[in-house]
Amino acid sequence: RLDQQTIRYRNHCLVDLWSNIIDCLRENNVAAYNSISPYINYLNILNLNSEASILLYCDRIFDKMHESIHMSGNYSKEGLLVQIKEYIQDHIFEDIQIDDLASAFYISAPHLRRIIKQQTGNTFLQYTSNIKMAKAAEMLSQPEYRIYEIGEKLGYKTARYFSKLFYSYSGFYPSQYRREVLGIGGEEENERLQQFRF
Repeated sequence: RLDQQTIRYRNHCLVDLWSNIIDCLRENNVAAYNSISPYINYLNILNLNSEASILLYCDRIFDKMHESIHMSGNYSKEGLLVQIKEYIQDHIFEDIQIDDLASAFYISAPHLRRIIKQQTGNTFLQYTSNIKMAKAAEMLSQPEYRIYEIGEKLGYKTARYFSKLFYSYSGFYPSQYRREVLGIGGEEENERLQQFRF
C-alpha cells in the first residue's frame, strides 16, 4: 500500500499531465478540448486514493474525448484531411515535419502518411509542398516580396530550389508567373529574376 506522501506526489503528477493535455487540446483540437474540459477537476484528481479510481477517472475522460471526435465527424479521413490542411496553412512559414503533424492530431506518423496518400494520391512532402506553392502564388501577387524572400519565408534554403518546385507546381518559374500571369515586374525586375530560372 502506498503511503500518503507517494499518493500526493502521484496525484500531482497526474494533475500536471492533464493540465498539459488540456493546454495542447486548447491550441490544436477545440472540439476535443470542449468535450473534456468540463470533466477535468484538479481537486478531485488530488483526492483520488487508488490506482483503480485513477484509471476509472481517466477512462471516463478519454471516453468523452472519443465520443466528441466521432460526433464532430473529425474521425473520418476526409474530416481529418481538412484539419491537416488547415494546420499546414496555419503553420505555412514553419518547417512542418510529419512527426509534429502526427502529434498534433494524436495519430502515428505512418498512419498519417497513409491517410494523406489514400485521400490525395500524394506523399506527405508532395502534399505540403503543393499547399506551400499555393501560398507562394498568392505571395507572388504582392510586388513588395522578392522571389528569394518568398522562398525563404516558406522554408526553402535556396531560391533555385524554390523556383524549381514552383515550376513543377504551376508550369511557370516565379518570374514568368509574375510577368505572364500577373503582369507584374518591369524590365529591370525581370532581368533580376531571370537568375532563378533554369
